[in-house]
Amino acid sequence: MKNQQELIDEYLYYCLKQRKLDEKTVRAYRIDLRQFSEFCVQKKLVTEKAIIRQYILHLHESYKQKTVKRKVASIKAFYSYLEDEEIIDDSPLRKIRTEFREEKILPRSIPYSILQSLLSSMYSKKSIESTLLSSDNICLVVYDSEKNIQAGYCIFTTSFEDADLCRIAVLNDYRRNHLADRMLKKAFEKLETNGVKRVLLEVREGNNAAITLYKKYGFEQIGKRKNYYSEPAEDGLVFEASLSASYYHCTL
Repeated sequence: MKNQQELIDEYLYYCLKQRKLDEKTVRAYRIDLRQFSEFCVQKKLVTEKAIIRQYILHLHESYKQKTVKRKVASIKAFYSYLEDEEIIDDSPLRKIRTEFREEKILPRSIPYSILQSLLSSMYSKKSIESTLLSSDNICLVVYDSEKNIQAGYCIFTTSFEDADLCRIAVLNDYRRNHLADRMLKKAFEKLETNGVKRVLLEVREGNNAAITLYKKYGFEQIGKRKNYYSEPAEDGLVFEASLSASYYHCTL
């Protein structure tokens, strides 16, 4: 049998290519399953219910109920896939009872109307709502008070000591003003305060301007995803940076 990471990679590819899940959803699955694997330590597939119960207990001690529910759902979906593919006979989570008492908390740092106005021209309403309503996200907006418009934004999802840069954008009229640099620097300061140690991102292979910016902040390429992007189809490059070693050495 393949090791756990190989099975996770196959499952994520299945989600992206066969189930046609959007990139943000697959990215969240990747973070949740990577965190699970790191907790379990062992490379072989984890099938012991005791280990999984310990991990779920760890989640309850570390995260809000809404986050715990999402992470457990990611693990259940992974093992259901293994069961359907006849890689395992039965999912070890089938008889593990999980109870959640969720608190409905909306983001407080940035008004929904501001981000909706900024993103509505670029992304669907459903995508905007699913991103903003997650309590794990960090969102920054650059606002031009004189012109009463949002000049740029960036959004990170966080999980344990990892963060993923989901989106960063600057309006055309505000480019070449170092807004992207300033947003990344401010976001990294916030992420480090929250205990994040590593930042990951995906970028189109042909987006040279973005790649140059990321390398300036200490990002290094660690992988390549074939046909990761669509419309137009293009490979995606995976970059990684150690947070403590990145932004402090970048001057604007």
